[in-house]
Amino acid sequence: MGLVLNYSPFELQQKGIRLLEKFESTSETDSLVTMIVANHNGFDTLLRETHIRIGSDVTDNMDFLKYNHPWIGDLLQGKLENIEMYNYYISDTYKARLAIHNVLVYGNLKPILDQYMKSSKTILSKIEERIKD
Repeated sequence: MGLVLNYSPFELQQKGIRLLEKFESTSETDSLVTMIVANHNGFDTLLRETHIRIGSDVTDNMDFLKYNHPWIGDLLQGKLENIEMYNYYISDTYKARLAIHNVLVYGNLKPILDQYMKSSKTILSKIEERIKD
């Protein structure tokens, strides 16, 4: 894994969940609807906060390179002749930045996504059970 210099966060869709929230507030309590809304809102908050932290880290890394290493322009254009860039990529500074980014992505975001997938599968099975009834 290398240090990421761009980031495109994703968002959970809101349209369907907003319809369920309206349904939940206008009808008698449905435990499945409540579970879906609570699951979505909880993970939506976690994902938004995590994306902000990762985005800030990427911006910080870009700013660090932009202000401290003029060869970054060459690197982004695919010009790899400058030996200074190779020295940076084997430096302790790079390794530290990479370790922090790794924690943000693989220590924070990935476990959230794994748990979201697991809970979504559980909810889907409950929806399938409801449809069968």
